This record gives sequence, C-alpha cells and structure tokens, in this order.
Amino acid sequence: MDASGEGAPYDKQYLRADGSRWWGRFAGRKLADGFAEFVLDITEAKEASQRLEESEERLRAATEVGQLGLWDWDLLT
Repeated sequence: MDASGEGAPYDKQYLRADGSRWWGRFAGRKLADGFAEFVLDITEAKEASQRLEESEERLRAATEVGQLGLWDWDLLT
C-alpha cells in the first residue's frame, strides 16, 4: 500500500459456479475506519486483448512466410 492508502491494482481470474471464468481487477484502499477492496469485472477487455494478440501473431506469421502481400494503391490518380 502506498502513502495515499491505495494498494496496487492486480488482475485475477476466477471460476463461477457454472464453470465459466471471469477476470477481476482488484484495488484496495485504506479508509478512515478500515479497508475496502474494489473489484471491476474486466473479462470482456481481457478477452478482446487476447483476440487482438492472436490476430497480430497470425498477421506477423503470414507476412514472415510470404503468404500475405502488401500493396499501396493511389486511387486518386
């Protein structure tokens, strides 16, 4: 916990009763009469980030093996 009374946020994955998983971002904060921990469901953001990383890796792999070409067209001329 830092001098302002805020803990460093951290992400953790949990399992629901139905077997699905969800990601939470947790952040603690010291209060005048105790401590509170705030939780934000970041499952959609984590999944979108994972899909983007996978897409970038596929694009990188395709360009490295020459399966994908790059073109620059000037449609105004």
